[in-house]
Amino acid sequence: MNISHLVEKIKKGDNKSFEKLYKLTEREVWFTCISFLKNETTAQDIMQETYITAFLKIQSLEKSSQIRSWLNRIAVNKCKKVKVKSNWTMKFLKIRQ
Repeated sequence: MNISHLVEKIKKGDNKSFEKLYKLTEREVWFTCISFLKNETTAQDIMQETYITAFLKIQSLEKSSQIRSWLNRIAVNKCKKVKVKSNWTMKFLKIRQ
C-alpha cells in the first residue's frame, strides 16, 4: 500500500492505518531522535511525542506524500526543545553551585 494512501485513510479516521504508518516510519524517526539526543530514554519519549503530535495534527498535512519529512521535522523540533531545556537546566544548576 502506498504511504500517501495510508495518510488519506488516516485523515478519514482509520486508526489501523496509523498503526501501519508507524510501522513503516518508526525506524526513520528513531534514528532522527537518537542521533540528535544520544540518549535512548529521551529519544523514546520524543519519538512517542512525535507520533502523538502527528496523530493530532495529521489534518494539517497538505501533501500526503511528504509524511516522512513531516514526521522527521516534528521529531527534530521536539529534540531541539529538549536540548534547549537541558542546556538551560545545566546552566541554572551551575549558577546555583
